Amino acid sequence: MHTWPDAAKANKWGNTPLHDACYSGASSDTISLLVATWPAAAKERNRKENTPLHSACEGRASLDTISLLLGMWPEAIEEKNFYNQLPLHVACIKKASLDVISLLVGNRHDTIKRKDNFDCTPLHEACSCASSIDVISFLLKCCPDAIKEKNRDGETPLHAACRLGYRASLKTISLLLKIWPDASNEKNRNNETPFHIVYRHEGPIEIILLLLDAWLELSGNRNSLRVDSLKPNAPEETRTLLSHVSTLFGDELS
Repeated sequence: MHTWPDAAKANKWGNTPLHDACYSGASSDTISLLVATWPAAAKERNRKENTPLHSACEGRASLDTISLLLGMWPEAIEEKNFYNQLPLHVACIKKASLDVISLLVGNRHDTIKRKDNFDCTPLHEACSCASSIDVISFLLKCCPDAIKEKNRDGETPLHAACRLGYRASLKTISLLLKIWPDASNEKNRNNETPFHIVYRHEGPIEIILLLLDAWLELSGNRNSLRVDSLKPNAPEETRTLLSHVSTLFGDELS
């Protein structure tokens, strides 16, 4: 193995054997042998500018493999690929475990609000890809301000969570609203609040009601004109709900 001539050879996609091993779920022993053969391989990039750590996150590699790669090159946490994604972005997209996410964050909590080419943070990705409530709680605990970051479409992590529609998590949305209630009033570039997003994507009624209740708690929303402003493009059952709510208020701002 120590004289293996192809250890430093990349394929047509620019992947070295270490990239491929990390992506395909090779054992940590195999990863160790590859690194021992060519220590600098941990810093090599493929055509998408992915490091082996990016590839490991994309392939949902084990905690041992992630730990081994970080031991070889701790600064890999800060490295971005062609899409300006950190390994943490990729891990959140792939719904990595809390242990892996914790290792990738380390003491660099600001990585949680770093943005990729689409201005998405790792928290956006975790919310849009239905990461576990434990992962999302951890990210928010480490970097509470990340909840207010907006992507290129002007969407907060709450918008991202609502886009899951019927797969949206009541626990996740409840947590996001608890930390930043005003998120229910934030609008994207299409002038849509999270309430608009969740009903357009056919989210569960309990989440629709949760978002509506949070929205009504905010100053200025408890009047019929504001409630009626939520109706355009809403499905019939949602418009009926809003009509009933609208009758509870006058048209004076409160």
